[in-house]
Amino acid sequence: MLKFTHCPALVVRASIDSFRHLMGINIYNSTLVDWPLNAVISEVSHPFIKFITLVRVNMTQLPDGLLRPVPVGLIDI
Repeated sequence: MLKFTHCPALVVRASIDSFRHLMGINIYNSTLVDWPLNAVISEVSHPFIKFITLVRVNMTQLPDGLLRPVPVGLIDI
């Protein structure tokens, strides 16, 4: 699981693709500035991911990196 906590200006980079066996992402008490399409969570890059948790996260809109077809195993956002 990858955790981001207490980040005042979180930018999710394309390097998140290197975590191919990632099971989950937890973002807590952070301001999500950018999660671009080149850092998308997809079936190809993250076939084992099961959940993405956003708690107390400030953002202007849902990030582009989460608006594409998600992996079939992703059961909880």
